[in-house]
Parts: sequence; structure tokens; C-alpha cells
Amino acid sequence: MATIGDFVSNGLSVAEALNIFTWGAAWNGGYEARRGELAVGNDADIVVLEQDPFSVSPEEIKKIEVTMTFSAGSVVYDSGEI
Repeated sequence: MATIGDFVSNGLSVAEALNIFTWGAAWNGGYEARRGELAVGNDADIVVLEQDPFSVSPEEIKKIEVTMTFSAGSVVYDSGEI
């Protein structure tokens, strides 16, 4: 989240910064037809954050920790915080 916080600090909105790392990354890799957004039939890797990046300052975004990650329908990381 540190890089997303940096992007927001430099003028992008939180939505724009997150888009770069989700749909933008999928598009850049040529996978935009099935990755980068939650939709029926798409691959769905999901990251659960400890805070809502839309409700904190750019400096606080940089400190947000990942609490859980799902990939291919399975939990691949669990911090035990939930």
C-alpha cells in the first residue's frame, strides 16, 4: 500500500491509484478479459485490508496492512487479525 499512498500523495485519487494496480496491471499483462475486476467468470484474487484506503489520509494509506488474501478460491494468507 506504500506505493498507492505515494501515488495519492502525488495527486491521484485513491480510485485511480488502485485502478493502476488492479485493472491496469491486468491490461498491461494482456489479461484484462478475465482479471483486474470482480465479475462473473473472471479470476478473483482478493486482498482484505485492515483499513479502508478511501477513508484515510495518503500517509495513512502507506501504513495499511493486508489481513487476508484469497487466490483461486482459497485463503493464501491470513494474518489472524479478522
